[in-house]
Amino acid sequence: MKALSSILLAISLVITVGNLVTAGDGDMELIERAYSKGDIDFRTALNYRLYALFNRNKLPLIMEARENTHLLNKDNEFILQRPTDSGDLYYYGSGVTVTSYDSPGGNFRIHYTEDNTKGDAVYGYDGDYGTIPQYVSDLASYLDASWAKVISDMGYNAPDGDGGLGGDNRVDVYLLDMNSYGYTAYDTNPSDVYIAIENDFTGFPENTDTDSRQGAQKVTAAHEFFHASQFQYTANLSDIWWFEASSTWMEDVVFTDVNDYRNYLGRKYDDSNDDGQWDPGEQFYWIDGITVSGTTSRPTGWFDHPEYSLDSTTGTHEYGGSIWVTFLYETYGNNIIRSVWERIQLGEPVFSAVSSELSSSGTTLADTFSSFQSANYRGEYREGSTFRFPGMRPPTPPTLRRYHPRWITWLPATTPSRLE
Repeated sequence: MKALSSILLAISLVITVGNLVTAGDGDMELIERAYSKGDIDFRTALNYRLYALFNRNKLPLIMEARENTHLLNKDNEFILQRPTDSGDLYYYGSGVTVTSYDSPGGNFRIHYTEDNTKGDAVYGYDGDYGTIPQYVSDLASYLDASWAKVISDMGYNAPDGDGGLGGDNRVDVYLLDMNSYGYTAYDTNPSDVYIAIENDFTGFPENTDTDSRQGAQKVTAAHEFFHASQFQYTANLSDIWWFEASSTWMEDVVFTDVNDYRNYLGRKYDDSNDDGQWDPGEQFYWIDGITVSGTTSRPTGWFDHPEYSLDSTTGTHEYGGSIWVTFLYETYGNNIIRSVWERIQLGEPVFSAVSSELSSSGTTLADTFSSFQSANYRGEYREGSTFRFPGMRPPTPPTLRRYHPRWITWLPATTPSRLE
């Protein structure tokens, strides 16, 4: 894993693939573009995407790699193993003592090390395996809280147990130096699900928790555990954006005060010249409300790309899609989200499942999307008054295809066929 850092740096600065040399675009987008143009074959694209993977949580690529093991380069085969599997050069490695801690709720076994030979020691380690680092015990409590909310309170499916892999039937959680929040995978069957989580969250994006490191632990626990539950409904990732959008939504359901999901929405700004876009020198705001002015660049997010379809996985768009799930949840309650997953379990595509559930509530997908547009425009969410872009000019009916970029509709520029 650590050997990937120099490759990740090179890819994040400039991607060079065949005759393609481009800087500034998202790594995944560049790789997909090169593959679609025929500049690289599927095998090369798969491995380049794995190299770029750990800049963020990318569940579908992990599963795609598992389905194409014969195509992987030797240095990407780590993705096929659990972190404690022997012979895996990029995880704990031989000679490193790995211990475990069972969460008080009884559903998780956390595997970690206090040996920092390869950089995997957990935050706050002291080398004494007779004591439990606070980082580990904190994470255990956040995982227990996630189980209590997702399974006990909201009624989603729980993993059945992995048949003793990792030592017993608890959900195994591995703490590693990954430079990403985490990922969720399984061995042979979805019941064999396990989770890997960053070992220290040093240098990660800000959130609104009183302790940003703990905030990152909280949302990762909720996000990854909901993936573990999702796998109990389906392992078909054709609607991967829904996996990520709903897991990001679940972060905010379980841990309301962290607001890490805002990192995927973009940064609100003062449009002083009212041209509908952020311009260098205009003030914008970090998610904690701190003002930034006079800069020449601003992080972008979902609000900045109305041309992307709702089910786009370009960049981190699927994570920003949590706002759509939030709207459904706040309007129709938890049952609609869980019922969508139950329909997916029966083989129904996500847009069809959402449409069916909305019909059961006496409305349509089209009418609900129209209400979604209005809610985005007016900031009619629980946190709408806190996270609000400046006033916006509405689009011109009936196409709703060209509009002021700050008109927060999220209507796809090209509507997916599954919406029709």
